[in-house]
Amino acid sequence: MGSAGMSSDLVAAFLVLLGVAVVATSALSVQSVGMRFAKVFSLLMILYGVAMVAIGVSMTTGYVQSAGLSIIYSYGMVLVGGAMVVNGVMMARSPMQI
Repeated sequence: MGSAGMSSDLVAAFLVLLGVAVVATSALSVQSVGMRFAKVFSLLMILYGVAMVAIGVSMTTGYVQSAGLSIIYSYGMVLVGGAMVVNGVMMARSPMQI
């Protein structure tokens, strides 16, 4: 492989793991665990968002070979990741009200 980019299999595995982590965190955040540890969940939201932005940018620039995916998916990942970062920062700054 003469390419300097990352393997698409490695990226796909990471995206699946990231998706599982986001879904599991979302399920826990709406339960009482999420109310008690709101700061932890806001930090996780920020970290997941940063990871999504980084992957989206690397897909947009061509560093990661996306297996024939449209560039729209890359931009979508950047936008959703950015929204997750903003939401996580807002959650960390404001107290959780029940």
